[in-house]
Amino acid sequence: MKTRFILLFFFVSICSSLNSVIWEIKQDGTGNFTTIQEGIIASINSDTVLVYTGTYYENINYNGKNITVASLYLTTQNEDYISQTIINGNQNGSCVRIVSGEDSSTLLCGFTLKNGIGSPYSTTNQLYGGGILIKDSQPNIMNCVIEYNHAQAGGGIYCWNAILYLAGVTIRNNHSYTSGGGIFMHNNSEIIFDNELLCNIYLNYASGGCEIAKTWACPSMQVYVDTFTVTEPDGYFISSTTTTGVPLNDIILNMQNAKLEPVNADLFVSTDGDNNNSGLNANEPLKNINYALSLVKSDTLHPNTIHIANSIYSDSSNDDCFPLNMRGYVSLEGESMESTVLDAELNSHLINDGYSKLDYELKNLTLSNGYNNISSAIYLTALQKQNKSINLENITVNNCRGYNKSLNLVYMNLNILNMFSYSNHSTCLSSVNSYQPEQEVIIENVYIHDNHQYDPGSTSSDARPQLSFGMLGTEPMNVTITNMELTDNIQTQSDWPEACSGVSVGDNVNLNLVNCTIGNNSSPGGEGAYQDLLKCFENVGIELRDEIDEYFLKFRSLKR
Repeated sequence: MKTRFILLFFFVSICSSLNSVIWEIKQDGTGNFTTIQEGIIASINSDTVLVYTGTYYENINYNGKNITVASLYLTTQNEDYISQTIINGNQNGSCVRIVSGEDSSTLLCGFTLKNGIGSPYSTTNQLYGGGILIKDSQPNIMNCVIEYNHAQAGGGIYCWNAILYLAGVTIRNNHSYTSGGGIFMHNNSEIIFDNELLCNIYLNYASGGCEIAKTWACPSMQVYVDTFTVTEPDGYFISSTTTTGVPLNDIILNMQNAKLEPVNADLFVSTDGDNNNSGLNANEPLKNINYALSLVKSDTLHPNTIHIANSIYSDSSNDDCFPLNMRGYVSLEGESMESTVLDAELNSHLINDGYSKLDYELKNLTLSNGYNNISSAIYLTALQKQNKSINLENITVNNCRGYNKSLNLVYMNLNILNMFSYSNHSTCLSSVNSYQPEQEVIIENVYIHDNHQYDPGSTSSDARPQLSFGMLGTEPMNVTITNMELTDNIQTQSDWPEACSGVSVGDNVNLNLVNCTIGNNSSPGGEGAYQDLLKCFENVGIELRDEIDEYFLKFRSLKR
């Protein structure tokens, strides 16, 4: 593979004696152009756009041209030019787009790419490939640093129907709201890693596959790196699954060094902390929750907890990345529900788990300003694992927005104690049963108030109640709700004549309501919220009891 790089370098060195042209880009005006994109526009196939040092605030597009775009590293082999020649996406799109059928003679070499946010490539408005978006192309990327970019998927690199060759590339500190913080691959994409001129991939973050994520529609792959985040990565770091989420285990990692040594102990986090601290006690806290999740060891025999000090944790306040990618047997515990605030700033939902072995707690947290259609606050699924559980205690959800539930919890036993859901533009909870031989859901002390079904401006007409249980599976599901107030929630639109704004249950669900107040909820069905609620309970085992509970009176006094 190193021979390939030498041949490319030799080709560029002699191109001036052939029909190709070298276009010089200098910010002082002494070259052919002052911007990289001007050089690309002027070039034709086999030309070279040679970029002198400086920070270029651009979002360049190869425009289907099979050309070389490179810093002076290409002609000097001086690595200093990599850090001195920067393509800064300026929060305005991908730093680089190679999306128009460029072939294997296409080269990007010797740059630092940063501050990109991705670009749309289809009818969707979502942004992909924060650093580099590659589609229907076969480029080579050599000796670049891709860092501090973010996108919906593929924070560093996004590949769609592409064959990509990587040599000497460092991909670090990128963030994806969904999959592939470092690299995301889909639709028959393939990445060839040079096994001599090694890459580095570390400390990227995503809600699935922090470093590398690929879908079932891509072939198996060999990854050759000098440095990776950890020595023995699980699905938290590398994700490759079937359509149903079953791991394929078809990414083979060949590495020499690890950035982190996993810590099998409780960790402490504070916005006043430092990720260079040990994190082992409150006097030496880490700074970021997502860094702590990457550092902590997931161990079924030794469950751990990340303790979070009172503060507001967000991208703008302390560079925390959401949604948090949960790990099996690792709990999150805030110092207090009122003052430990996770704020997604309407960029994503707050907490995600699509692969782990679950069995953990979320405790003493306020989840605010989440935004996502699959779940506006928490999405957790046990997939086909049986007898898995989640405990939620002292949780507030407010100002979250999305088409679906604030809490979407699939295929697991569930315990909720003390939850407040209010002022959200999404409904509250969906707990789906399947695979479990008999699923248990226990909810105690819940206040669900003044939630609207849809984000403002939504045109959807589906009807979604505040609470729904069952729906997918046929195995028994036992639900007990004690001390609940579900009031003043609104469905503003629905094509369903008997839409329910309160509680909906599916087949084979045994629902037991104890000391619950359900009233003044509205739906467009026309028969009133109470009648809508009763219709949802037809042919379902249900017990309603009205008891005075001194503790519930105290609980209601805590309402905000």
